[in-house]
Amino acid sequence: MASSDPCSRGGQWREAPARSYLEQEGVEDRLAEPGARRVRSAPRAGGISVPSHGGVLIVCNHQGNLDPVVLGVRMVRPLSYLAKSDLFEVNVLSDWLLRSLGGIPVHLGRGDVGAVKETIRRLRDGHVLNLYPEGARSEDGEIGPMEKGVALVIRRAKVPVVPAVIVGSFEAWPKHRRFPRFGPVQVRYGPPMHLEGLEPDQILSVIGRTLRNMLAELRAVAALESHSRQ
Repeated sequence: MASSDPCSRGGQWREAPARSYLEQEGVEDRLAEPGARRVRSAPRAGGISVPSHGGVLIVCNHQGNLDPVVLGVRMVRPLSYLAKSDLFEVNVLSDWLLRSLGGIPVHLGRGDVGAVKETIRRLRDGHVLNLYPEGARSEDGEIGPMEKGVALVIRRAKVPVVPAVIVGSFEAWPKHRRFPRFGPVQVRYGPPMHLEGLEPDQILSVIGRTLRNMLAELRAVAALESHSRQ
């Protein structure tokens, strides 16, 4: 097994360090209440750990309908993302709005070569782009298997990968609910990783383990905060 850190360049990977992901510099909490006007921030050293320039891929768990908004609500850099092609076809206004917000139409259920190429092009051109490596919203709030497409994008785009996790979006607005309800949503970002030199299966393994570790720790933090408010 290689001995260098995934957070350093070179494309090699080793077992995650013993210290908590949430203790690493550049990780930030963001608390938002869906439907409310207020967004609260819990500052941490370094703020959101997204590089200030160059292409960046943000990989995040996909809990519900609010995820794209919550993920980029206080990010300084514009955020591009993939969206179902059906949403672009509702009317001319929806098409214009989604594209103006950085949306990339993708046909679900089959390989969309055009969407993959556009994703890689935007990353190479220096944009920040969000992918959900599970490929779909969660059925139960847990993180599902990683889809292979994210590994292809990482290997070809060769940009830093920033892991992020969301807690509370599933409870606020899951895929099967028509309307959202009020509730706290918490987001946390991890430090950038350089994974482009790994094999596809290794990339998926690192991302899956990183997101699951971060999610477990963020849930523990959220539970403590909830208990302290009671």
